Amino acid sequence: MYVTNWSGDSVTKIKASGEHENVYTDISAPAGIAIDADDNICISSYHDNDILKIATNGKSQKFQMATTHQQVLLFLTQENYLLLIDQVEKLLRWI
Repeated sequence: MYVTNWSGDSVTKIKASGEHENVYTDISAPAGIAIDADDNICISSYHDNDILKIATNGKSQKFQMATTHQQVLLFLTQENYLLLIDQVEKLLRWI
């Protein structure tokens, strides 16, 4: 399970054993989180208005989004795209 830590600007993985592992520690107010079909972790940054994508090899990329304060992420596996909802309830589809 992956958990965003809003005030700690980080994402933590909680293993089945209960052990915690920091996955990423440089994202401003992480809000939404989703796992795509390739097991990449996608995280929305509320303050920076971007999406952070962490690949299975640990490499990360940031994508600037034309939204305000992203809050919710949902990955739709069959359609292979990410849904993003921002503070003004604007819905975006990101492939």
